[in-house]
Amino acid sequence: MSAFHDALRLATHDIRYPVEGSNTIVTVLAVMVVFDRAKGDRGSYQQWKEAGILPQIVFEILSLRPM
Repeated sequence: MSAFHDALRLATHDIRYPVEGSNTIVTVLAVMVVFDRAKGDRGSYQQWKEAGILPQIVFEILSLRPM
C-alpha cells in the first residue's frame, strides 16, 4: 500500500494547464487523481512539467440550485 500511496497525487479544486506557455487553455477540476507523480505541493498542475501525464481520474461535482 505504501508504494501505491507514494506514486499517487490527489488534488481538489486544482487548476490544470495542459499546454506550456498558454494560460488561456485551462481547466479547473473539482477532484483529480494522477498516478506515478512525485509528492509535493503544487500551485497548479502544469502537465508539461509532469511528463505530459493526464489525470487518470477526474470528478466534477455539480450542485443544483433549488427552484
